[in-house]
Amino acid sequence: MKQSVLRLAAENDIETAFIHYFHDASKIVAARFAELLDSHDLRSWILTGFPYTLFYVERENHVDIIRLLHQHSDIPIQLQDAT
Repeated sequence: MKQSVLRLAAENDIETAFIHYFHDASKIVAARFAELLDSHDLRSWILTGFPYTLFYVERENHVDIIRLLHQHSDIPIQLQDAT
């Protein structure tokens, strides 16, 4: 598996999102958001022409499709119990 490398802008985006969830949702939601980011196996694919994102994990023998979520939904909440 390839190692993930975050650019400075991506790190700033993640920090901003974490602070948002910490202050506007709850510490639990913020922690879950951070936990999902630490799961390097979780991947996403934005459907071209549709406002949906497919979340999946590549396994040794298959692709495990976790969720298909609308991009305007509260994705961290929706993924909270998914992985």
